[in-house]
Amino acid sequence: MGAVAVTSEQDVWGASRSFIRRMLDHFIVKVGRKPYLILFKEAFDDGYNSFSLYDLPHDEYMEFLHLVEEYAKEKELSSNESEISIADIKLINDLAERMRKGIHGVT
Repeated sequence: MGAVAVTSEQDVWGASRSFIRRMLDHFIVKVGRKPYLILFKEAFDDGYNSFSLYDLPHDEYMEFLHLVEEYAKEKELSSNESEISIADIKLINDLAERMRKGIHGVT
């Protein structure tokens, strides 16, 4: 299990380690090896299985939110049901919603 602190240490989103790593791999392919994505991925590769999004600078936080939203849309439109489940899409959308609330100061 992996944990991502979204807007604070108390606002934790969780998913399987493999799910988070697949998502991060997808983001890295999409936008390149950005330092914050590499740190995030290495935290999971090294077994820490946690990362704090709220520590990111605003522009990186916003970019990550955009990647999460795009990922959810891509998976919703995917015709390959074995690739991702409805539960996984709900999980991705939950992360995006938590991040959007963090932009507006709602935790």
